[in-house]
Amino acid sequence: MIKGRPCKVVDCSKSKPGKHGSAKLNYTGIDLFTDNKLQDINPAHAMVDTPIVSRKEWQVLDIDDDGFLSLMNDDGDQKDDLKLGDDKVAADVQERFANDEELIVTILSAVNEERIVSVKQATN
Repeated sequence: MIKGRPCKVVDCSKSKPGKHGSAKLNYTGIDLFTDNKLQDINPAHAMVDTPIVSRKEWQVLDIDDDGFLSLMNDDGDQKDDLKLGDDKVAADVQERFANDEELIVTILSAVNEERIVSVKQATN
């Protein structure tokens, strides 16, 4: 977590301890949901929060006019509260669904946020 956002750390550097302080770690990360680059500096001995991230696959049943997906997992549970974003993956989902393909989407979840990260054709 960098500045309260779940991130994938892409760079970490350590500065030498100064005359009156401990070594510092400089983290650079990419936000999992917005793709923004974030940076933070912490003392080397400090604890850093780590988000619990999960990936689940869901079958696309329908996409309504407002862009909300109707999804079903392997257990038969349904989900109707995920909205398509504005990225390439969302455009790919809409295009392929319009072509009557059966789709499986992979949803990344962390800190009460969700995002579609990949799409593939369902195999029966």
